Amino acid sequence: KLEKNFFVTTNLALFDLKSKKMKIARAGHNPVLFIRDKKCVILKSNGMGLGLDNESIFNEYLEEIEIEFKENDLFVFYTDGLIEAMNSKKEEFGLNRIINNVLINSYKESKSINENLIKEIKLHRADAEQNDDISLVIIKIKQEE
Repeated sequence: KLEKNFFVTTNLALFDLKSKKMKIARAGHNPVLFIRDKKCVILKSNGMGLGLDNESIFNEYLEEIEIEFKENDLFVFYTDGLIEAMNSKKEEFGLNRIINNVLINSYKESKSINENLIKEIKLHRADAEQNDDISLVIIKIKQEE
């Protein structure tokens, strides 16, 4: 239960390693970026933030997407603080820069991709104050050993 005028956004993703499928539902949060073979698909399923309406309306608008994944696929989960990171000229980092950065570095391990993207955002911001939280999770599918 949330107080009136409060809401939470989130993504929920379940990875089934046996069937090599991922199911995702989005409750008003930023869409997940899905990178495969140097191409990016924005996974923008329907869904509203938790607490914006009653449960029956929430459930009615919630959409689940299922994707079969393979080796080297990338999934990028992030908060809006990443996109909206501003420099001293009030220019946002933007979604296109995030996508381009991840595509360029997609051959690397997820930790390196994550570190590089955060580094680029800090360079963009320079001396400007961070105005929002930044959360970033990158999942890269590896070959089974």
